[in-house]
Amino acid sequence: MVDRYLWGRVERISPEAPVPVVEIERESDSLGGAGNVAANLSALGAVPGLVAVVGDDDAAQRLRRQLAERGVSDAALVVDAARPTTVKTRIIAHSQQVVRADREARGDVNGPLLDRLGGAIDRVLADAEALVVSDYGKGVVHPGSLERALTQAAKHGIPVCVDPKESHIDSYRGVTVLTPNQLEAGYVQGRRVIDEESLLDVGWGLQKRLDARGGARHARARRHEPVRARRASYAPADGRARGLRRHRRRRHGSGRGGVGARRRRRPRHRVPCSPTTPPAS
Repeated sequence: MVDRYLWGRVERISPEAPVPVVEIERESDSLGGAGNVAANLSALGAVPGLVAVVGDDDAAQRLRRQLAERGVSDAALVVDAARPTTVKTRIIAHSQQVVRADREARGDVNGPLLDRLGGAIDRVLADAEALVVSDYGKGVVHPGSLERALTQAAKHGIPVCVDPKESHIDSYRGVTVLTPNQLEAGYVQGRRVIDEESLLDVGWGLQKRLDARGGARHARARRHEPVRARRASYAPADGRARGLRRHRRRRHGSGRGGVGARRRRRPRHRVPCSPTTPPAS
C-alpha cells in the first residue's frame, strides 16, 4: 500500500460548496501497510521477505521504488492487472488533515490469483525465522490465504505474530502472538474493556478462544498476565500475506503485503511467549 500526501495551505472557501480550497505546494509518498512493517524490519537489521498483491499501475511502480530505497526486495509481489494498488491519499493543510481519499479493491483474492499468492507464501516461508501478518481487511489476508500461511509456518516450526482484523479473528487460532487493540479485543469478545477486571476477562478469553499458546514452542515459558491492550489509534499500514525470511547469505527478499525477514545477526532473546497459565478462578 502507498500512503500519498498532498501538502498545502488554505486561504479561501470554495464558491461551489462550503469546503476549503487547498493550494497544493508539495507531494510525497511513503510505504503503508505491510510495506511499512517490512521497511521497519529492514531498518532493524532483518532482511524482510514481503508477499503481497499489487496492481499493474503507476502506484505499484512508486511502491517498488519506495521498497528499493528502504532495502526491501519486491521479488514476491504478485501482480493482478484487474486490481488497483491500494493508495491512501491524504490532503494536509497547515499540519491538519483535511480529507483522505482511498483507491483500493477489497474483494477476497481467489482462483488463480490465490494460487499464485500461495506459491509466493510457500517460497518465502521455506527459510523464514518468523511469520508476521498485518491484516487490514483488503482482501489478501482472508481464511483461505491464512490457512495456507499458518500451515506452512507450523510445518517449518516458526512463530506467528498477527496484527488482526476482527472479522477474521477465529482464523488466527494457534498463533504465537496476537496484538488487537482495546476496542478490537472487546468487540470480538462481546465485552467492553473499562477496567482491570474486564481487561483480564477479555485477554484470557481471547487466549482460550484462539489457543494462543504457541510461544511455548519457541521461547521459555513465563507466567504473566495478558499485556495491557493498546488503545485504538491510526497506524499507516495495510496488510497482505507475509513471512520473515532468513538466509545464510543476503539475497533478494520479497514484495509487499506480508512480511518476511532474515536477521543479519541473531537476537539475544527469543520472542516472548504468550501467557501459559490463567489466573486461578
